[in-house]
Amino acid sequence: AQTADTQALIAQLQAQIQALMQQIAALIAQQNGTGQAWCHTFNTNLGYANSGSTEVGYLHTVLDKQGISYTSDTENTYSDGTAAAIVEFQEKYASEVLTPYNLRRGTGYVGPSTRKKINALYGCNTVPTPTPQPTCQNLWWLDNTNTSCQSEKQFCGTYMYQGLQTFTNRQDCLNAVALIQSKQP
Repeated sequence: AQTADTQALIAQLQAQIQALMQQIAALIAQQNGTGQAWCHTFNTNLGYANSGSTEVGYLHTVLDKQGISYTSDTENTYSDGTAAAIVEFQEKYASEVLTPYNLRRGTGYVGPSTRKKINALYGCNTVPTPTPQPTCQNLWWLDNTNTSCQSEKQFCGTYMYQGLQTFTNRQDCLNAVALIQSKQP
């Protein structure tokens, strides 16, 4: 548990350092008269369903500024080109976007952690908000048939599915199995 806590603290500190470095760069650019001329704050998640919206156009601007190609998508299209570009963006900033959720590869969907990173880079807010780290726990869990307890596994944040039953210790898990089996005909 201490290792997970230490890793979460390190990730949080790295995010704060990155945000401070961006603030310093913005202040230096302002003093030199080359301030960031474009900003946009993303308030909604984005995916294929948002194709054609102006938000996708703003997302393309972010990708342009990052030097990430989203071809063959044009204008406000969110299709395979944009999804592949978002994967590249997510993997570029994996420690902030993917690692907190135990993901190794990008998803191509602009969800909360990807939006937070984009807003930290290009949002119109002057003070970036720190990215909350998901809470990770080692838990015992029931298999899909609810007939046996599975050994401890690390679960983080919302990385659980509906109906999953987890327990903080083996005995509670075994008690739940016994209760379920006692109710079956």
